[in-house]
Amino acid sequence: MKKMTCEMCNSIDIIKDGDFYVCQACGTKYTVEAAKKLMIEGTVDVKGTVKIDNSAFIEKYLDNARRALSKEDWEEVEKYYNMVEQNVPNNMEAVFFSAYGKAMLSLSDSEFYKRQQKFKVLEKSISVINDYYEVTKENKETVLRNIAAAIQKMYTLKFVCNYSTGKYAVGSQYWQIGLFNLTRQAFITELDQILEKHDYSYIREIKAQLTPTKKMAVMLRPVFTARMTARRSGRFADTATSILTGAGMAEPLSVHIIR
Repeated sequence: MKKMTCEMCNSIDIIKDGDFYVCQACGTKYTVEAAKKLMIEGTVDVKGTVKIDNSAFIEKYLDNARRALSKEDWEEVEKYYNMVEQNVPNNMEAVFFSAYGKAMLSLSDSEFYKRQQKFKVLEKSISVINDYYEVTKENKETVLRNIAAAIQKMYTLKFVCNYSTGKYAVGSQYWQIGLFNLTRQAFITELDQILEKHDYSYIREIKAQLTPTKKMAVMLRPVFTARMTARRSGRFADTATSILTGAGMAEPLSVHIIR
């Protein structure tokens, strides 16, 4: 097996990051030339690229990412799926869930415009699923079902919103439901594009689970009232907020898109 060993900590968990090779255990960085000297056995191709079999570490990252996902540890979800995304091209699971973890983490933050940006990144990550579907080596049905389940789960999560704004203003509960709906619609669009080439029953089934079947009111219930403090002109001012959770996902919710 062709491996490199870090001269600082003896770890073999070394991956390429930009123009450097970085030890994941201690953070030591190596140039390409320095990385060549770390090789225990094997060769380097004529372009100077160090070839490393890191499949075992990819599996470890995936295991860690999926475990974090099951625990709703969004920071770790983003961290480990991002590692997979950097090392495995065209991976639908990694590209979606690395952005998904970051977006879900933002639900507990009162910086609403930053949250909006993270949901836009999530939409962009969804927009490549159709292309990745054609070339990925993943279990496609399992991944698409897991993505659909994650999108449905969004509606059951608690999030910070601002009662002091208008009903559909940035930061309101309906604004947040709008972000959820835009995410869901982006995924439905990708499923439609896949169906144009592959008329598989499981894809139609997944789409049906996400597509509204009838008009439903979005029921939101306060879980508890929190107090945010915001510094204004050198003084602290209190703004009433609530953590809310979406209800009624026994059936798909009707679309409430903020325009």
